[in-house]
Amino acid sequence: AIALELRGNLLTDATQHMDQMLQQVPQGEPMTIQCGRLVRVDFAAAGTLLNWLAANHSDGVSVQFVGVPRLVGALFHVMGVTEYASVTLSKK
Repeated sequence: AIALELRGNLLTDATQHMDQMLQQVPQGEPMTIQCGRLVRVDFAAAGTLLNWLAANHSDGVSVQFVGVPRLVGALFHVMGVTEYASVTLSKK
């Protein structure tokens, strides 16, 4: 499996990060993205992430975020990211 990860601060626009990761995944395979080292996601980045997920969902792209910090998970839920992707919170 290909190791995909979001880490540090995701600010302003997440589109480029997501496009780069999608290019690494064989077509039809789910994207499993490790988020254990993700510190912060700002509102703008969460919005662009939601738009990216919605656009690619119709193409059959499946995304799973795992090890998501609780505050980031709460933002993903409020923003609607969980409508298009599986979000599993960190156990810490």
